[in-house]
Amino acid sequence: MTTKVQTHDIVHITDCHDTNPEGGFLAATKVKLAYAAHAEEIGLPVRLIEVTPAEEFNTIDVGAKFSEIVTSNPNPARLIVAVNAAPPSIPGGNNNNARINFVCGRLKNGAVFGGTYGGHCLSYVKSQIVELYELLDSNNGSQFRSLEVLPRALVEYAAGVIRPERLGKLDIAADVPDAPE
Repeated sequence: MTTKVQTHDIVHITDCHDTNPEGGFLAATKVKLAYAAHAEEIGLPVRLIEVTPAEEFNTIDVGAKFSEIVTSNPNPARLIVAVNAAPPSIPGGNNNNARINFVCGRLKNGAVFGGTYGGHCLSYVKSQIVELYELLDSNNGSQFRSLEVLPRALVEYAAGVIRPERLGKLDIAADVPDAPE
């Protein structure tokens, strides 16, 4: 008798994308390759990796798409979702690209998620979150954290191999805003 291997689907919802003809969706391709490489490195079987564009700096759009994907998926326990919308907190930028740390978490239906949590990225699934951690080492000064930090951290978290000292527990009620009306 053969044992069926549980594969995972990764969806990266982001407002960072190059949709111009010259760019040829290069950013999305690079993100997909990063997830594939990190998943293979730790032995996490992946069936699908998709990048879904969102409106620039629109955390409501990202949050609504996140909610739609995790509530309409026929097998959410195999789902890994990255959410990324990072409007600048200071006009003109911050020193050394300083940003709020990423988060990692899990929903009641088993879906794993990670990424930015500013604005309303997590608001539409707030009542479904059962665990939420700040990724303490994710503010590394990179302008490209959604490529250079998030894929590795998220697949490690999903596989249960992330080092515990990298995570700090967050208060869901206090740290995740309610959905807008």
